[in-house]
Amino acid sequence: MWQYNRSDTLMHWGIKGMKWGVRRYQNKDGTLTSLGKKRYQEAVSSVQSKHSESGYRSSAKMYDDERKASEKAGYKKWAKDNYLDDLTDSDQKSEFKSYMSELSENARVDRYFADHTDLLSKKLSSINPEAVGYKKALKMIGQYENEWINQMIRESR
Repeated sequence: MWQYNRSDTLMHWGIKGMKWGVRRYQNKDGTLTSLGKKRYQEAVSSVQSKHSESGYRSSAKMYDDERKASEKAGYKKWAKDNYLDDLTDSDQKSEFKSYMSELSENARVDRYFADHTDLLSKKLSSINPEAVGYKKALKMIGQYENEWINQMIRESR
């Protein structure tokens, strides 16, 4: 039978009761550890930066600039650039008009979102991770973000 006989090897079987890969972000009494506070704040900051007012404003400006440039170039050039030059003239005009209205709508919705980012910030600041627990607080961040997006979409119509 084979036997391992090397004496120059260090073996480690772990610490009794230790769970591998588990990081503690919350103390037993419910308060967050310093790492938990940092990680929670990073999660909130990530959502807030993803839905920043300046981000939505620059996106709306991009849509407006694209619409103006396309209008200036005309539907013929737009159709050619988008490989639609084999369509009839009336179909090109129709596609171009549809594209212009889509750009206008996207810019309008982004401006609406920009005007209401404070609602999301208020919702996020209402979460107390030490009262509800770290994992539940992270889940609530995602839920609040989704609820806010859905509310903005409904109201912007």
